[in-house]
Amino acid sequence: MSSATASKSLVIKAFPRAERGKERASAMRRTGNFPGVVYGAHKETKAVFFNLREFEATRAKTHGEKVLVDVQYEDGTIEKAFIQEVQREPVTRAILHADILRVSLTEVMTVSVPVFAVGVSAGVKNDGGVLEQVSRKIAIRCLPTIIPPHIDVDVTAMAVGDSLHVFDIPAIEGITFVDPKMVLFAVSHKAAEEVAVVATTAVTAPELVKKKEGDAATADTATPAKGAAPAKGAAPAAKAAAPAKGDKKK
Repeated sequence: MSSATASKSLVIKAFPRAERGKERASAMRRTGNFPGVVYGAHKETKAVFFNLREFEATRAKTHGEKVLVDVQYEDGTIEKAFIQEVQREPVTRAILHADILRVSLTEVMTVSVPVFAVGVSAGVKNDGGVLEQVSRKIAIRCLPTIIPPHIDVDVTAMAVGDSLHVFDIPAIEGITFVDPKMVLFAVSHKAAEEVAVVATTAVTAPELVKKKEGDAATADTATPAKGAAPAKGAAPAAKAAAPAKGDKKK
């Protein structure tokens, strides 16, 4: 029901950064570079900077997924890591800062990876249902070297009313799912319910309008505007209140 894509290694060149502060960072960005840090794996945090073009080119190849990269320093040292977070300028979307998470290849770690549906569910194809993705990421535990960029889940067997949980995914060697009971996908009658609501609204709307118009007319007749002449042919209120024939005041 699922498949995992193997990680691929990419290279990011990191250069030591001695000076810090907003002014220094701004000056650095004007030269086509930007600041960042490399941390984790029980080692000291390193203040570094990256070339903007090279970093963007490497990040584009990850497609935003959890991909193991090689952080290469000037002295030739290489550390395995993940691009953990990238901060961007809200308007121009230029990179302002990057956090790189260094990892130990021998330590199991917990990460979240995207999950994607594969195929068209039977409930959608045959019964007009709607496939809803309840969770877009799965938390897993495994070694950094086997973290999949994403996990594909086959949903073709799902009928209307079915839910697919993490425990429904076939076992993947070396990977443990943190929350097996988490719901990933569900097929519902939502589409049919929406059609019914629209149809009901279309039928009842004119009736509601007529009722409101009738109410307004009744109010206008019962309470004439102050000073307005009574409608032609209308009996005065006093006559309307006159006693019936044969009733005499004693």
